[in-house]
Amino acid sequence: FVYIMATGSPISVLFYFLISDHLLVSGSGESVSASVGEDITLSCSVDSHIKPEHIEVSWLRTDGDILVLLFQNNETFSDSSDEQYRDRVEIPKGNFSLRLKSVRTEDKGVYMCLVFAGDLSANATVVLEQFGESKNIAKNKEFSGWEWAL
Repeated sequence: FVYIMATGSPISVLFYFLISDHLLVSGSGESVSASVGEDITLSCSVDSHIKPEHIEVSWLRTDGDILVLLFQNNETFSDSSDEQYRDRVEIPKGNFSLRLKSVRTEDKGVYMCLVFAGDLSANATVVLEQFGESKNIAKNKEFSGWEWAL
């Protein structure tokens, strides 16, 4: 609430304005590329004056309605994650981005960061695409092959 008080003779006037809550959610705006085995971060930032403990964030995989990760009451609930993501996802401190560890080929798809704060909701999507083999994995395979040839 914001109030403005105007005084003058002989009447005092008091105005009340309700500044409505706002919730603006944004992602990277671009597709994210990854290689198998890499760790990546899918961006999701929330612009609001609402305290984090009053914000709920659900990361979903939209092609299949899969719950990737739930953040509620300032806590991450990794047990609620779909089995294919369990122990591979987290929300770093300080924002609501999704950290996905050891990317797999089947992780390719459209992810949605869905944010709720009271009666307000907003979302952002991120596309994860272009898979290849990580350079580290490729090097390890070449090195293993070379050792085997000896």
